[in-house]
Amino acid sequence: MSDIVLKEITKRFEEKTVISDRDFVFPGGKISSVMGPSGAGKTTLLMLIAGLSAPDTGEITGVPERLSFVFQEDRLCEDFNAVANVRLVTGKRIPDEEIREELLRLGIPEESLSQPVREFSGGMKRRVSIARAILYDPELILLDEPFKGLDEDLRRNVMDELLEKLHGKTVILVTHDPEEAEYMGGKIISL
Repeated sequence: MSDIVLKEITKRFEEKTVISDRDFVFPGGKISSVMGPSGAGKTTLLMLIAGLSAPDTGEITGVPERLSFVFQEDRLCEDFNAVANVRLVTGKRIPDEEIREELLRLGIPEESLSQPVREFSGGMKRRVSIARAILYDPELILLDEPFKGLDEDLRRNVMDELLEKLHGKTVILVTHDPEEAEYMGGKIISL
């Protein structure tokens, strides 16, 4: 698995330069955590890597075709249940039972699996978003503050599940929490 390399990247939004002539290397098959204050360009960096935004200058190489993204917002279909939300990205290649098992491992109560996600708490929605990203089976997973809204025990459980399921894949985690970055391991990049 190749490294993801960003060379001489600059990104502006109108008059504001968010990232200025920076180089980044994210090791292939490993975890990297991006940290920095609000407004430092962490989410912008993920959007550039995902191809959802283009740099004003510079070059990005090594991004695999198969990637998943856990955005800061959950981006779920509110009228669908948790299984149906995951099914949107997996198609029929994964049986419903496997999706249910993953949701249960992430702490979604069994009695909630048939409810529309609009009835879920924020933390439950986060976990459905994470399950969807995991079960897509990406080569690269981008995680933009994926643990917000989770209490300490749930957060550890979700981090452990990610570490197990994403072993050997390229993971780029954006977090404000040094404990999360340390627990997930890997390279820490400061903005």
